[in-house]
Amino acid sequence: MSADPTSSARPAVPSHERRARLAWQLWLDGEVRFAPIALAGGSIVVLDRPEPTRTSHVRRVDDDGAKVWETALPFGVCAGPARSEGFIAVPCQGGHVVILDVQTGAIQGRPVSGNGEIVPPIAALGGRLWVRFAGRPGLPHRLVVRSLQREHERLEVEDPLGSAIETHFRRTNHTIVATAEHSDGHVVLVGLDEAHASLLWRTRLEVKGVSDLWGAGGLIDLVCNDRVMSFDARSGTPLTTRFSGMNLEGARLCGETLLVLTNGHAAPVGGPEDGAKPSAKRHLVSAFECANETPRGTLDGVQRVVAAGSDLLAVHLVDGPFALLELPDLTRVALPESDALEDVTHAAFSWNRAWIVGHRGQSLSALDLPL
Repeated sequence: MSADPTSSARPAVPSHERRARLAWQLWLDGEVRFAPIALAGGSIVVLDRPEPTRTSHVRRVDDDGAKVWETALPFGVCAGPARSEGFIAVPCQGGHVVILDVQTGAIQGRPVSGNGEIVPPIAALGGRLWVRFAGRPGLPHRLVVRSLQREHERLEVEDPLGSAIETHFRRTNHTIVATAEHSDGHVVLVGLDEAHASLLWRTRLEVKGVSDLWGAGGLIDLVCNDRVMSFDARSGTPLTTRFSGMNLEGARLCGETLLVLTNGHAAPVGGPEDGAKPSAKRHLVSAFECANETPRGTLDGVQRVVAAGSDLLAVHLVDGPFALLELPDLTRVALPESDALEDVTHAAFSWNRAWIVGHRGQSLSALDLPL
């Protein structure tokens, strides 16, 4: 039996160990390539149907896995969907964003389009859609802002991020803060007035690439590859710098917890009876309180981080199956049916439930997570 990779770092077992239970698992007639959207009473997935149809469908299931509705899209999906205030926005090929009603699945009005291809990801914040469009040759990049509910409420401005890619959006204190990295390596951070999409401030940062962005209480935390920088969201005033000099490439913020993934050495996958192919790396995940840099927990032997929520982390282990861990201390959640969750590609979390996409996008599972 392989050694438990968390044994050296796991804190003392609490008096009440949290346990997960597989509520159900269903096989899908398509592939899920993007993370599901967790709802209070179910989830939504985007299904890509294989040949010969090659179509994309959006399906909502309830808490028991039963289909509530399914809507065929007029275009293939090109990036992950976003949800806000009862609507879901789905970015599609050809520079279109289709908006659906979460309750009925009905398509709402015409697709949202711009002057070129979509620069993903899109954002749905405060009932409005924020989409960057790459300008066609000779045309500037544009930012389109549209109400998810009212088609006529639309704004279009020159994109303050220009040609930067891999956008991060956050909303706090009536402000939309966005950041992205340009091809020459510099990072742009902007604050936009939520009501009018007007530029409040813009900062060019000579730092290494952006890993994550978090906003709450009028403050912004920007996770760069070698530091965490805080700003006032409304004014752009720099406040503090933390974790200076650390390798934060791929780090992410989960509420008040900063998760850091450290690259490790190559390790065999499986035992001798499996051929022990040295095809995976052991990574170390470390959790810190972001505000004061206090270490909270470590986990060695991680092959890949699947997803992170406000209090849970989903990972694949080198020496074991799929696993769930509680934040911030990285305490292992008991999961007796972990063997049923093979090749997990995505996960999402709602109140006391995890939605797991497994078998390389072919299955959807629901895990109950009572407190």
